[in-house]
Amino acid sequence: MQAYSLRLYDSLAEEVGQQVDSHVVGGFFLAQSKERLREFSFLAGKFRALGLEYELVTPREILAKHPLINTDGLVGGAWDPEEGYVDPYSVTMGLAAGARQYGARIERGQRVEAIEGVNGEWRLRVGDDVWSCQSLVNCVGFWANDVANMIGTRLPITNMEHHYLVTENIAQIEGLDYELPMIRDTDSGFYLHQEANGLLFGPWEQDCRAPWDFGMELFDHDLDRLEDGITSACRRSPKPASSASSTARSR
Repeated sequence: MQAYSLRLYDSLAEEVGQQVDSHVVGGFFLAQSKERLREFSFLAGKFRALGLEYELVTPREILAKHPLINTDGLVGGAWDPEEGYVDPYSVTMGLAAGARQYGARIERGQRVEAIEGVNGEWRLRVGDDVWSCQSLVNCVGFWANDVANMIGTRLPITNMEHHYLVTENIAQIEGLDYELPMIRDTDSGFYLHQEANGLLFGPWEQDCRAPWDFGMELFDHDLDRLEDGITSACRRSPKPASSASSTARSR
């Protein structure tokens, strides 16, 4: 699904005729132990059986493609050439444009309050109206379990509040003629990718919180929760961490 999505997003702009900000830059998964490297070896065989590229790499090979990474303490890693990231807004607008081209009608600002199956079709209560359809797709992101509950089932999805941090421009990145690959450090619990001429850093905090009433707003800062992740990132990427101030946002 990941590989399909990245290929879709990468070709979406040409199909729908508007900009879609997709970055298939490849990515490294870092291993700080032999146990983690054995896990990557298992995954490599599994992914290749599915027709996907995924290979083990040495610290020297990681440094060759990502010169801002400190490889001390690494025993190796894995390389996924189809790893990448997208701008969610432009992808959403691109998918909406494609849907309209194929005959979809998009109704904004409408909230489904109840769903029931009647005589082989679905009926959705939206305010004072009732909409009917033969097929219903639950694609509401982190509200998916709430929608599933409307028809008496559930999905194993919950919301977690996470932080991300964006640096200012970094001279070493401005001097590169290519976009840096993504970094995922599963042992230290953070990811890192290029954002314009800086870096975007996101940790997987241990003290996660589950917001239940959330739209598109940013949460208040809670930098104490970022301390362990920032410390790990500074050790792993000391050059940008020591030369750029940063701004934290919560999402």
